[in-house]
Amino acid sequence: DHWEQKVPGWDPQLTPEAFAFVDDTCIVSTNTAELYRSDNKANTWHKVTSDLPGGARMLLVHPDGSYLALREFQDGEVYRSINGGEHWTRIFPPEGLPVNI
Repeated sequence: DHWEQKVPGWDPQLTPEAFAFVDDTCIVSTNTAELYRSDNKANTWHKVTSDLPGGARMLLVHPDGSYLALREFQDGEVYRSINGGEHWTRIFPPEGLPVNI
């Protein structure tokens, strides 16, 4: 019916590349590899200080509230966050295995 801008003042240089929603929470990865999170249905946003290398090309939210991120399609690295995107741990491929198999 109509669209409503939910991010007033959003920097036009930032382009969302991946996003995921669950309940009131949304997390977005941008073209600058930055992560933003909203905990109130996208009414306000804050930048997440994240150690996810290179941002994400795909984000998923697990029902337990953790996030999964596919970093690069060609690398196939998958990371998991259990604290709202503040810290990420590589879960695939397992440590010690090469990324490009």
